[in-house]
Amino acid sequence: MPKKSIPTPAAIPEIRSQAEAILKKRSHVAQTLNEADNQHVLEELQMHQIELELQNNELIRSRAEVETLLRQYTDLYDFAPVGYFTLGPGGEIWQANLAGATLLGQARAKLIKRRFGQYLARQSSQIFNSFLKTVFASPEKQTCEVALLINGAAVCVQIEASCSTAQTIECQAVVMDITERKRTEEKLVASEVRYRRLFETARDGVLILDAESGKIMDVNPYLINLLGYSHNMFLEKEIWEIGIFQDIAANKEKFIELKQYLRQLLA
Repeated sequence: MPKKSIPTPAAIPEIRSQAEAILKKRSHVAQTLNEADNQHVLEELQMHQIELELQNNELIRSRAEVETLLRQYTDLYDFAPVGYFTLGPGGEIWQANLAGATLLGQARAKLIKRRFGQYLARQSSQIFNSFLKTVFASPEKQTCEVALLINGAAVCVQIEASCSTAQTIECQAVVMDITERKRTEEKLVASEVRYRRLFETARDGVLILDAESGKIMDVNPYLINLLGYSHNMFLEKEIWEIGIFQDIAANKEKFIELKQYLRQLLA
């Protein structure tokens, strides 16, 4: 193995100069690499910051949309013309809108955890209990009509309720005030009874005709006895097919004139 030569004192400054040149070159290369790495990291950070700002803007926009929808839902829920209730299996009121609270004559906060059944008229309690059991036992929407007793006054309501899932412990109910509708129906029934009484007991012959075809829809007992036909022989026949009216063309003309007159009155 050859022996390494020992530099002379005169050669040491030159060797040191070469070593410093090599170290300086290496330092420059390292610095250049560090600057490139730093620039890359900076660019990555800037891109990440832009992405975060975009995500933040999207979150802000989405949150604003959700808040707007929530306000709209709340307004629709609270100010709907019908009562909305969330009821438990025993009829406990877990939630109610303003219309529902007004219908029951109570502040909304006071309704929570009270039973809906305590606002029912006595004769409606059993109907409502059976209805509620069916609601929780069936996935289909159920409907019933009951009477509420609010401050001593009866209020007729129609309830539609359903459960979102078979295992739920609550149901959503819509309660509509149908008091006026029921009163109108009762008036119509009473009017029909009075009409039938007059129709049946009139001492004049009365025929009810279809306005378009001239077919006989009904006839009162007096005319039946007068002409000697049975009730069924009159029905669904055109007036000119019966007895003394038969084959009289003038009756058809008069009927057409009567239709035109009635249409003018109703126009």
